[in-house]
Amino acid sequence: MVNSNKHNSIFEPDCVPVEVPRKRKSIQHFICYFIHFFKIIFLVQQFILQMLKAIHISCLTECLTSNKPRIPH
Repeated sequence: MVNSNKHNSIFEPDCVPVEVPRKRKSIQHFICYFIHFFKIIFLVQQFILQMLKAIHISCLTECLTSNKPRIPH
C-alpha cells in the first residue's frame, strides 16, 4: 500500500499539480484584476474629488467675489 502510494505520488504530480496551479493562477489573476479594478476606481475617485474640490473652491471664490460688491455697506 505504502509503495503503491509512493509510486502514485510520483506519477500523479504530472497530472495533479497542473490542475491545481491553473485554479490558483485563475484565482490570483482574478484577485489581481480585482485589485487593479479597485485601484483604477480609487484613482478615478481621487481625480473626481480633486476636480470637485477645485470647482467648489473656484465657485466659492467667484461667489464671494461676486457677492462682495452686492453686500450693502
